[in-house]
Amino acid sequence: MYYPNDIEEICYEQDHIEKVWDEMKQVLPTYFQQYVDTEGGHSIPESEIEKLAVKFGSTSKPKSKPKDTKKIL
Repeated sequence: MYYPNDIEEICYEQDHIEKVWDEMKQVLPTYFQQYVDTEGGHSIPESEIEKLAVKFGSTSKPKSKPKDTKKIL
């Protein structure tokens, strides 16, 4: 694989790799769920739809179709 820059030596140390992975495991579920909720970035999150509905004067919660995780992935 081509890298345009040199990779720091610390990036190859197992202890550093484990620390980075531990940090990633803390936030990965959130981002994965966001990916699923937005259908891989092809739809708007439900929370944003609700904000728009309120802004445009809606008094009821917008209806959304159920998401099929298998199709999204």
